[in-house]
This record gives sequence, structure tokens and C-alpha cells, in this order.
Amino acid sequence: MQPFIHPMMGRRQKVRLIAGSAGNVTSSGSTTTFTPTGTAAGDLLILICGGTTPTISGGAGSGWSYSNQVGGGTNIQTCYKILAAGDVGATFTISATANTAPFLWVTYRGPVAMTLKESVAQPSGAALTFTGFTPGSTNVAALVVGFSHGGGSAVGATFPAGWTTDASLNAFDIKSVTTSPEYASGSISITGISGAICATLWELI
Repeated sequence: MQPFIHPMMGRRQKVRLIAGSAGNVTSSGSTTTFTPTGTAAGDLLILICGGTTPTISGGAGSGWSYSNQVGGGTNIQTCYKILAAGDVGATFTISATANTAPFLWVTYRGPVAMTLKESVAQPSGAALTFTGFTPGSTNVAALVVGFSHGGGSAVGATFPAGWTTDASLNAFDIKSVTTSPEYASGSISITGISGAICATLWELI
């Protein structure tokens, strides 16, 4: 008898963007709320905050992971969780420590894990290049970059072909790609930058 092999083993999961939006925590020590729409248990919720170390509450409560803050003339921190049943339709509260803390959130359906591959910062406006990942991986569903552009607008930053903007607010963007020639070759470059920028690259599995 042949052993059973699950049909998805060794294949990339399909990733679908469910929703994305943005907001601001307007003063130090204050809070703001957001309610992801269209979600289901098992979806991946990603929150990127600028200039602050946030605390998130609401929904099922536990399960959030917080990355280290990345700075380089501007700052971002990434928070994420796999949604539980108690998170579906819930309103989340962000408590911030900065005077003004813009934030972006997105939800994806399909991936079951999220791994930080590299954090980079460039205060002078030169191009950013990601190389801290294993090229050609067959089980990566998507790559996600969250970045903050200190020049006041992320419009001037040029990504390789195929990247989409899933959420955006002023100088902050969350972008994703499901296939990338640069990823296959081992290098992803962001060009056309004026001013400071910092970014994190994540793999969705």
C-alpha cells in the first residue's frame, strides 16, 4: 500500500488579500481602534506601525507576535497573528507611545506562518537591497515588504515588476508579490528613493 501524501505538501499555498486599511494614533499615550472586515479564523493579520512601540488588545486577546523596531531616519514595527474564532469581526485597540503613530493593517488568506527574513534601513536616500533570504524556495506563498519613506511620500520608491500595494498611508506602504524574478536570483532592490527609508521583508508560508 502506498503511503498517503497530502496534495498540498511541497506546494505553495495560494495567498489572497482579504482587506487592508490605515489610520493614526494621534497623540502620545492615546489609543485608536480598527476592525478588519471579511475575515475568517485562520487568516493572517499584519499590522505595521510607524514611530511607535504599539500594544494591541481586543478580539481573542493572545497570539500577537511583535518584531523589533526598525529605524533609519524613520521607524516601523510589525505585529501579526493568525486569527482565532474570537478575532473574527472583532475591533482591536492600538495603544501607542509616539506623538503621532500612523499604522497600516492587512489580512491575507492562505498562509499559515510568517517569517522575518531581513530588516534594512537607509538614511541617505540610496537604494535598498534585500539579500537575506534563500532564493528559489518552493514553499513560499508570498513575500511582503512593509516600509516607511521618510521623504513624506512613498510614491517615489520603485519596486520590481509584479509587486502590488495592499495598504498605504502617506509615507507608509505594505506591498506583496507571489512571484518575483529577483527573489529567484537572490536579490530584491527598491530604487528611486529620496530621503530616509526603512523596510522589513517577510515570507508567508
